[in-house]
Amino acid sequence: GVWTHPPCLSSLSLSPTGFEESYKHPFMSRAWAFSELGVLDEQPTSTWLMTFHPGQVRYLWVNNYAVDMFSKENKEQFIRTDLMADASEASRAMQTVIYEKVQLGHETMNMVKDVHPDGQLPIRTRMQIAPFRLRREDATETCVAMVTAVEMEQEDKKQDEDLVRSHHMLSHTEAVMILFGTDGRIMYANPSAVAYYMLSDGAGTL
Repeated sequence: GVWTHPPCLSSLSLSPTGFEESYKHPFMSRAWAFSELGVLDEQPTSTWLMTFHPGQVRYLWVNNYAVDMFSKENKEQFIRTDLMADASEASRAMQTVIYEKVQLGHETMNMVKDVHPDGQLPIRTRMQIAPFRLRREDATETCVAMVTAVEMEQEDKKQDEDLVRSHHMLSHTEAVMILFGTDGRIMYANPSAVAYYMLSDGAGTL
């Protein structure tokens, strides 16, 4: 069936606007209505919109390629996924970092992340989380997150396997973990370290 948008969207506390200086990303140059998002169904990349607002993390819209990647029956089932259930403290901390950087700071984040299709083995992807300027039915605007995920090639999977495994373990611990290079630069900071030391963008690899 035709899916428009969640009826509860207008009640979400997403993020303030302040878009006048945030035109670097193509989907921030103007506000997009839900009725216009069909164009994203045409691109062969798994794409979805969501909010990382603390306490309200949820999907808002998804394209057909993402439905297939996650082995969902349809868009409605995808959207109903409960992202708050059983979320660890480390995961919640990472969600807050993404919210502050992408939805408030209008920055773009890139990472390697496994997605977990229903009843299938995990798929390793290169994921980008970018700001997206959304127009609601009442004509007000907000910034949400647009996530795109591209499955990695087999050689990339082998090359990054150890790195991703280590990154996963470090990202889900409440301990503060920072790796420094020989020149003193921060090479990696896990979510706990970013939150504790309030590290600025570029101070570490998330």
